[in-house]
Amino acid sequence: MSPLRVTKQAAHDYLATIQQRLRDEGVSVQTEALHTDPVGAITFAARMHGADLIMMTTHGRTGFRKLMFGSVADQLLHETTVPLFFIRADQAQTRETVAPFKRILVPLDGTKFSETALAFVAREGLADGNYLKLLYVVSPAPVPFTAGGLDYTPSVQIDVGRMEVEQRLFEARQYLSAVAEEYLPGTMPHFQVVVEHAAKAIVEIADVQSIDLIAMATHARSGFDRLAHGSVAGNVLHHTSVPVLLLHGVESAVEAEVDVAPVGNAQEIRAPEVVLGPLPVH
Repeated sequence: MSPLRVTKQAAHDYLATIQQRLRDEGVSVQTEALHTDPVGAITFAARMHGADLIMMTTHGRTGFRKLMFGSVADQLLHETTVPLFFIRADQAQTRETVAPFKRILVPLDGTKFSETALAFVAREGLADGNYLKLLYVVSPAPVPFTAGGLDYTPSVQIDVGRMEVEQRLFEARQYLSAVAEEYLPGTMPHFQVVVEHAAKAIVEIADVQSIDLIAMATHARSGFDRLAHGSVAGNVLHHTSVPVLLLHGVESAVEAEVDVAPVGNAQEIRAPEVVLGPLPVH
């Protein structure tokens, strides 16, 4: 054994201390120490015990950036379809102990895939008595191009993209109303439709509106490979300090073949890949 490695007995002693503390608070707890790699241990234990959720903390100083890359979490996103919950260590210690997630944000993009998160929230009763916001982000219009401008003809701005965005805004509001009726009948969730790059909007809204939990879908087929390379979920995990619940969405056959997010009869305007920097609040 390397001096840097924790012995199995030390692991048992550590878990026993936590177990007793939680039992004193009335929580039913089982502990297990496995000598293998962390991802193998977690996925094995999740299967053996029929886990409904895997919860992990990340360091408060570096947020999800340190957690997601070169860590256990990125492999778990690829290896398991069990819902994954991430919370910063500093928030885990200061958060209220009763009903801690009172304000929940569910980003949607018009696909059944994204609705996996909303279905989970509804099924688990997370919307009962809580503030629930359904968010749809419409991609910004491309830069208008100019017709004419050859010294003898007037320049005319052709803003077809802007008109398409306006149509998408209208359809997005209709879509949110429809999914609320489908998944949350009898409730009154809050709606918001914004024009922005998706991850940036999610992070800013979660911060400004004091959201307690972001629940969103990620791709089970390609796991972290797709999550890490510029995806919405990957960028949200990078930049937010709000707890995130990631659920492995189920794509329909059409959505798996065509990379669009349909709302009504329109297709999403795919914005260029954006690498997020500091996120100013507008």
